[in-house]
Amino acid sequence: MLKIVNLVGARPQFIKSAGISRVIQSDPEIEEIYVHSGQHYDEEMSEQFFKELALPNPHHHLNGGNFSGQEQIEYLTSKFSILLEEIAPDALIVYGDTNTTLSGALAASHCGVPIAHVEAGLRSYNRSMPEEYNRVKTDRLAKWLFCPTPTSVLNLKKEGLLHTAWRKVIMCGDVQFDNIKHFGQQIDHDFVKQLTGGGKFALLTVHRNFNTDRMDRLIPLLSNIRQLCREHGMRALMPTHPRLMHVIEENKEVAELVNSGDFIVVPPVSYGEVISLMHDSECVMTDSGGLTKEASLLGKKVLVLRTETEWTEWVDAGCAFVVDTELDEMRSAMDPARPPGHIPDEFQKPAAPVVVEAIKSDLL
Repeated sequence: MLKIVNLVGARPQFIKSAGISRVIQSDPEIEEIYVHSGQHYDEEMSEQFFKELALPNPHHHLNGGNFSGQEQIEYLTSKFSILLEEIAPDALIVYGDTNTTLSGALAASHCGVPIAHVEAGLRSYNRSMPEEYNRVKTDRLAKWLFCPTPTSVLNLKKEGLLHTAWRKVIMCGDVQFDNIKHFGQQIDHDFVKQLTGGGKFALLTVHRNFNTDRMDRLIPLLSNIRQLCREHGMRALMPTHPRLMHVIEENKEVAELVNSGDFIVVPPVSYGEVISLMHDSECVMTDSGGLTKEASLLGKKVLVLRTETEWTEWVDAGCAFVVDTELDEMRSAMDPARPPGHIPDEFQKPAAPVVVEAIKSDLL
């Protein structure tokens, strides 16, 4: 029987891993070893996510949440290396671009465990983002490069990471399609109404450090979102990331903005709840790549609060609009004459079975 480690550590990775975990659990020839790095850990929210997504209880927890940056990568790499030596798996699956992703890849490379990187080849070409370094480095260590988009395949080709006898570049589609297909009809309208009072709203999430940690970006961003909401007769419902919550507590100007009545500030929400909020919203405003894709799959217009995005296919399709912090760009994106575009065909197929079968066929 094959032993495959599924490594997660942050909320988006719980979601990305769910479809793949379902496929693995249905295969009698594979033993799944689910490992939580603890990179982002909230006991109550983690428990809710695991239950909601039907994820296995982690077999191992690395307790890496007390560190950040390079210190976190070094800690997790060391802890995970010891674990891999102990369990000797046949393969490791990592997701996206977090510190957990890179730590897992470094440890597996050291231990001689072949690596599968889900969401390989994505590039923002913004080297100031830690995530960009993490994903580029992980791609260079991985045996299986599972690409969600044609552009991600071309990015790998430009970097010389071609399909070879050792390295496999596989265009598999987006694993978040699997979850939207699986969970997307479970909409809790009553939950949404409790938060909004039944009024019009946009779902807003801000979590990336280049938005939360720079007041020269965050304050204009929130001010322009407030103005946009007033023009469209809606409020911005904002589940708060811990990083943003800290800023709200410490910065008087930010606190005044979000408490102005134009925002509905709520604690973090579960996966099912965020699906419900996206479904019932007028639009989604976010700096999250995951929400950009999920909202687009639900037919919502997405305002990307960044200067660039890795998910260029969604922009090209007219589903997502890169607006950064600019009010005029937000207004243009919200123009009723610009309805959400057609979902690209490559995002309308299950990806998880492709990932699991490719790994399995190479190992058996």
